[in-house]
Amino acid sequence: MLTKLINNRYKIFISIIFGFLGFFINFQTIIFPFGEYTAAILLGLLFPMLITLCWGWKYGLLSALAGGCQSMWWLWGPSNGYAIFFVVLPFTLWVVWHGICANLRRKQKVHKWWLSMYIVEIPFRIFSSINLLMLSRWAITLNPPSWSWCSNAPNSIPMHFSVFVTIKQAAVGFVILLFADVLLNFRIIRKFFKLKEYIDHKKTGFIISAFLLIGCLFWLLDSIFYSFVFHTESSFINLLALDIPDYNIFIRTVFLIFCLICGLITSRILRRQREDEIALKESEEGLFQIIQGNSIATFVINKEHKVTHWNKAAENLTGFSAKEMIGTKNQWKPFYPQERPLMADVIVNELPDKKIKKYYAEKYRKSSLVKGAFEGEDFFPKMGEKGKWLFFTAAPLKDHNGKIIGAIETLQDITKSKLSEEMLKSSETLYRSTIDSMNERINVMDTDLRILLFNASITKWCRELNINTDNVIGKSLCDVFPFLEKKEIRDEFIQVIKTKKTLTSQETHKFGESEIITETRKIPVIDNGKVTRIINIITDITEQKKAEKELKRYHEHLEELVKERTAELEEKNKELERYNSLFEGREFRIKELKDKVKELEKKH
Repeated sequence: MLTKLINNRYKIFISIIFGFLGFFINFQTIIFPFGEYTAAILLGLLFPMLITLCWGWKYGLLSALAGGCQSMWWLWGPSNGYAIFFVVLPFTLWVVWHGICANLRRKQKVHKWWLSMYIVEIPFRIFSSINLLMLSRWAITLNPPSWSWCSNAPNSIPMHFSVFVTIKQAAVGFVILLFADVLLNFRIIRKFFKLKEYIDHKKTGFIISAFLLIGCLFWLLDSIFYSFVFHTESSFINLLALDIPDYNIFIRTVFLIFCLICGLITSRILRRQREDEIALKESEEGLFQIIQGNSIATFVINKEHKVTHWNKAAENLTGFSAKEMIGTKNQWKPFYPQERPLMADVIVNELPDKKIKKYYAEKYRKSSLVKGAFEGEDFFPKMGEKGKWLFFTAAPLKDHNGKIIGAIETLQDITKSKLSEEMLKSSETLYRSTIDSMNERINVMDTDLRILLFNASITKWCRELNINTDNVIGKSLCDVFPFLEKKEIRDEFIQVIKTKKTLTSQETHKFGESEIITETRKIPVIDNGKVTRIINIITDITEQKKAEKELKRYHEHLEELVKERTAELEEKNKELERYNSLFEGREFRIKELKDKVKELEKKH
């Protein structure tokens, strides 16, 4: 709190000082003649502009009112009359406007192009132009005003003069913004205003300084050249600073501004490249953490087909370590006896469907979830002792321009489920009889959740729960079990169909006053790459949950008994200590009496 108060006082003090500096510097104008007119650059406006860009519109307004935008009352008042109210006040509004936009830029994590100080200058210049070409000209027609110091103010001006002033103010506005932008790229200026330093600040500041030096060198060379060729009557010092011709000062200033613009653009390009490099590095580190922490075997390749990531799960699945794989193009080795592209390689090469079929035939399909991704399953006899069935998914990695820069592939061992599936598919009769003979409560459904099979165990369980199981084949699962008519349960089945993966869940159901808890495994049966059936295995875990609750309750009760017993023991200990202290005192008093009796006997 104290630090914030000191910081605010510092900002207020600097804002006022900058306002005073701007006020006095505005009287030292830089004048450029243009025929019958002259254009004056008020460099004092730079001071409140720096304040508002750094700290926001409130401090910018304070600096403007402290003098940074007030010297024009004295400079232009006598020649403008009533128009001075329409000419001077917009300078303060200009500072406030850029302060508001600067605040908006600070709130944005990523700067929007339309919040650039140069872009937001455009709508203000439109407002300023309307003011100068309409309101100010109307105010001039009311001249001369009643106060004496403006008695010579004209009551009309040519339109082309108003246009010249409008263009001049727009140019000066952008020049002031450019100067402020350049200054805020220097580390010492940012430290002074207590702003966060830019990334690679030293290098970008050096670039702007180099371009500024080029501009100054041109100024010097132009002075030398003109002192020896065109203005031999003038000394070098006069052409350098003391008495510069109007044409030369204009050319030099324009070139200097051009150098500043080039330096600013170059430094921003390099800074953004550096920011992109840092962001890329951070994203790579984040990707590494995500991949390493993934329990599914995952690897990543770059545009050159070199392995960049090979996680622990991939090591366990393939038997090849990350040290062996990273930096190589050997991602094929764990799966095939000779070199050939994996699905990730296919994506990086952006192969057409015809060439993909050459490697995967009908064993792959396009992902329904990720654009440009593929998934498939195949048997790899080289893996393990008897080979392995793998379900693999590969997706492209793209840069911010949408260009593929690599691919990520995941691999899941589905050998057990595949063998189970093949066993079920081998004989429908055996399949039905096997399921019917299982102790687990099993029902089989199609993708519309219509019941295809009910085994004996689930039939018996339904009767115990008073659920009618007559003619259930062909009925909807929710018709037989109305308590399953829940969106979340339906979503689970949809998820199994979409992902083609087994899903385990627990549900609590009420039957009148009783309550049962079930654990359900929903296993997809895949034919030709599509889920055609779902095996639903239901386990009644009500007693298990009750036992867990009872065990917890017993444990808590046991803890309470221990606490009570401990309290009783502590109380008994205290009582024994009290009796012990009493007995010790009694023995001491008996000894004293015996000593007194002996003394009396000696006296007699």
